[in-house]
Amino acid sequence: MVPWVLDNVISGSPILFEPFVESARFAAAHRNHHWQYVRQTRLDTGIEEPEGIRPYPARAALDRLRRKVEDTTDLPSPKAQSALAIIQELETILDLSD
Repeated sequence: MVPWVLDNVISGSPILFEPFVESARFAAAHRNHHWQYVRQTRLDTGIEEPEGIRPYPARAALDRLRRKVEDTTDLPSPKAQSALAIIQELETILDLSD
């Protein structure tokens, strides 16, 4: 997270402060705790978590994305090459490479 403020009260140029680095899992747990227990409300404080959500796409999704990028470009554009590099890195992280 990069905290910032405006140099005037309601407008102006942004002033950046030192970034705050924390685990996303911890931040989500803290958000949920605040939502359910800290804030004062008479409204429902339940949290509905969607099913089937994963932090990274499945192998089939990566394969579809790779084919889509390769099929939509005749010339190796910088954007297409960057997209392919990201897909390859995800495969490496997930240990999915052939």
